Amino acid sequence: MVSVPDGRNNLSKAIRNLGHNGNLLQLGNRFLVNFGHPLNTDDPVLYPCIEASSGEQLTCQVVTQEKAHSLRTVLRLPPHATLHRPLDVFRCDEGFLAICRKTGADLHSHIRSKKQLGEQECKRLFRQVVEAVQHCHMNKVVVGELKLKKFVFLDEDK
Repeated sequence: MVSVPDGRNNLSKAIRNLGHNGNLLQLGNRFLVNFGHPLNTDDPVLYPCIEASSGEQLTCQVVTQEKAHSLRTVLRLPPHATLHRPLDVFRCDEGFLAICRKTGADLHSHIRSKKQLGEQECKRLFRQVVEAVQHCHMNKVVVGELKLKKFVFLDEDK
């Protein structure tokens, strides 16, 4: 369990919002993860996490060594508007933990929920996919599989 001074209102409030139940894990001096309350039951399971200094709500996911290697490669890429980058990757007993900002749905789920997309929306989404892949390739990172589920929206506005 991690104790937090009452004087740090943002962090104290964020920890209360995490549903503190004794299952908090502190990663470095930057992140707190609550493994007691998963955010979902799907695969992969996401856990609530906060950034200690700002109180920003994030997500944490247990990943394999192969996935952790891929995420660390993405961490080295320069920032880009269409690229969802993890904030950090940690080694732990269960494997690796990836800390990310919360995202919207993935492109596959978005298309399935809409059932039909207009031409303008298709153009906008396709342009974002091409820009993200182009940014990776220009920085010598090859995107091995282009699957709709790999493309997630950075926010609800798509």
